[in-house]
Amino acid sequence: MQIIDTGHNIEGREALSAHIREVVTHALAHEAAHITRVEVHASDENGPKSGPDAMRCAMQARLEHHQPLDVTCDAASLH
Repeated sequence: MQIIDTGHNIEGREALSAHIREVVTHALAHEAAHITRVEVHASDENGPKSGPDAMRCAMQARLEHHQPLDVTCDAASLH
């Protein structure tokens, strides 16, 4: 159901992917039978530079018989 992609410059990519998978699976469990695909892309927009709202998480959910739903969030942390 899920595809998780973290940018190459994200520290702790595997742990973050596991965390994202757990959060998304729990949050969407009540609709899991109707969800055909969820894509999560986590990235650090500033690379090695720091700054507020440098982290971005973009998600797309595809539900049966509906158009895809997209959301994006910029924050100081990916958690």
